[in-house]
Amino acid sequence: RKVHKRRHRAKSPIDFDSLHSPAPEPVNAHDALIRSYGVPAAFPGNRVEILSDNQRAYEALVAMIDSAEREIWVDIYLFAPDKTGRAVIERLAAAAGRGVEVKLLLDDVGSMNLGEEELAPLERAGGEIARFLPVRRSFALRNLANLRNHRKLVIADQRRVWSGGTNIGERYIGAEAEAGCFRDLAFQLEGPATAAFAGVLRSDWFFSTGKRIPLKTADEIDASGDSVVQPMPSGPDVEGDGLFEVVSSLIYAAKTRLWISTPYFIPGETLGVALGLAARRGVDVRVVTPERSDHRICDLARGPYLRELDRAGGRVLRYRPSMLHAKAILVDDQVAMIGSSNFDQRSFFLNFELASFFYSSSEIETLAAWFEDTFAACEEGPRRTSYLEETLQGVARVFSPLL
Repeated sequence: RKVHKRRHRAKSPIDFDSLHSPAPEPVNAHDALIRSYGVPAAFPGNRVEILSDNQRAYEALVAMIDSAEREIWVDIYLFAPDKTGRAVIERLAAAAGRGVEVKLLLDDVGSMNLGEEELAPLERAGGEIARFLPVRRSFALRNLANLRNHRKLVIADQRRVWSGGTNIGERYIGAEAEAGCFRDLAFQLEGPATAAFAGVLRSDWFFSTGKRIPLKTADEIDASGDSVVQPMPSGPDVEGDGLFEVVSSLIYAAKTRLWISTPYFIPGETLGVALGLAARRGVDVRVVTPERSDHRICDLARGPYLRELDRAGGRVLRYRPSMLHAKAILVDDQVAMIGSSNFDQRSFFLNFELASFFYSSSEIETLAAWFEDTFAACEEGPRRTSYLEETLQGVARVFSPLL
């Protein structure tokens, strides 16, 4: 599940060493822990807006593209060939036409439906397009087709970032609020932390194209606000299983509240036990998932884990209005996380992912308000199941490491 250097082009090291000069003191124990995995120290001086509305997320994305002066780089899992996808392609093509350097990196599985016809306007305008681990080539390389780039990242002029768990397609974002759209979370950021996000994108681009991108350091990017942010990549290109271990630590460190939003809840035995223990020691543990997700087998596999958490005293909340796609964690009043990683073993151990940790009260309070609003639209408790469905859930759980 880790990229084998002799079988494929070695992934360019994510150059985090030169981002801080010097590195500041740790903000808290979580910052110190995350640094130990080779991730840079948390960056102060950022302006952050959490985008909890599909329409606002779309507006922020297209505004970034339209205002880009030098570069617009996109690293995305799913780019749909629908109304939203075509509109974003048109804006990227317009940016390339006015001389902006446009790079678009698509995961070959997630964006398999986006073909040459849809991409033609961008290609004609001079934009560069690449596919991450093309499937036909991947099967020849020890079946690397199973290792997907699940990151969602857009960077403009190496000073602004749009990221989170949101893909590009009308189910996720759009010019108008539409019934049935996923409930999701993204954020936009301006400030020195952009340097770390750009380091992740540069590594993905080099891995897919063999071409290097020159980057700015954090010292070359002006401060824009007071938010403290720490991005953390994980996956086959990163040594060890840092994100899984950091999330484990967050669960054990929680004292008052531990709130989790995920479309697919398949924590495995280690995290499942940790969540149960947190609930038993009095932490307000809440896990919010969709009533029904877009993957039926994942809904089956989550059943036993949700019942175990409920028996331990945790609160299980099923979001009913639409598909909940947001991936977020809130721990006490100390740290908030928004990212691409689902709370499942594929995200923790197989996919290329990107999580962002926020340590400022403004982001923590905003995310807490989002959770409260989400809880209000939920039904509490695991769904009642028949004996047959419990049997199917047990079978699905056996295959949970692959889901």
